[in-house]
Amino acid sequence: MAKSVGPLLSIEAHGQFGKGLIFSKRKSGQMVRQFHEPTGDPTALQIAQREVIAQMNTDWHNLTDNERAEYNEQVQESGEAITGFNLFVRIYSPNATRYYGLYRYGQT
Repeated sequence: MAKSVGPLLSIEAHGQFGKGLIFSKRKSGQMVRQFHEPTGDPTALQIAQREVIAQMNTDWHNLTDNERAEYNEQVQESGEAITGFNLFVRIYSPNATRYYGLYRYGQT
């Protein structure tokens, strides 16, 4: 992924530009990538994985402000360029995939 400086002749850009480019802002800086049109219908495994991710998102939003603050503090202490939500998903993900009988990329 390319890191962009002054995208679209501005300080920052986000969102889709036509059917060609997608601009986003990450903790590491601005990023631009090529638009990729999905082909075909999602498989049953993809649908199940999306349900797991949706459940993780719901669980994150159900945490109290103090619980979310703990994750954010852990990230700040670690110095990683991720959010508290990313850390929550990292911790939650292996158990969620095992529970639903799914495999993460690279596992057999």
